[in-house]
Amino acid sequence: FFVALDGTITTNYTFDRETTNRYRLFLTAYDGAPVWNDPTNNINNPNTQDFQFDVQVIDVNDVSPVFLNSSIVISINETTAIGTGIVNITCTDTDYDTILDFGILSGNTNNVFSFMMISDNSADSTRTVYQATAQLYVVSYMSYETLSTYNLEIFAFDTQNLARINVAVILLPQNTFPPRFQLMPGFVDYSYTVTENQAYAYLNPSVII
Repeated sequence: FFVALDGTITTNYTFDRETTNRYRLFLTAYDGAPVWNDPTNNINNPNTQDFQFDVQVIDVNDVSPVFLNSSIVISINETTAIGTGIVNITCTDTDYDTILDFGILSGNTNNVFSFMMISDNSADSTRTVYQATAQLYVVSYMSYETLSTYNLEIFAFDTQNLARINVAVILLPQNTFPPRFQLMPGFVDYSYTVTENQAYAYLNPSVII
């Protein structure tokens, strides 16, 4: 800061609230005339007055949110129930007044997953960094036979800046289909007639698959 002779305060500094959010200046004005009631009897002491000047830096949205992980790989059963949360992901932003929105940018085939915020520290007036946690959860049925891996790109958005993270969800196959008999075309069952007391080595049985 600089103070001109006329009392104008100027600066050529670029402020950054994330580094310093408040400045307190102590200014002294003096006029060069001797103090008539100086108890030290030093006639060279000028008349002075002190003044306190506080500068508060107002935050602007100039910092992008940041996920704490660079990427995530998780494995879940293909039979995981709808509504189940499968992973919580935390994101921070040093802009004080930030409120984040979360979602999925790509890879969400058949809209199987949703990604939404479940908590943040916006109500904490003592915070120095905004922090929010969002959850990825299942909203539709999955099938390993249809798609075994979902490569999701999820995001956090602070109205101006976007953060992204890749999340790979690997489905583990489960025993979801009962066995069935493979019959010859045109048959729904087999019927055999055998003669008692006669050995049969082969009855053309069906194959279980």
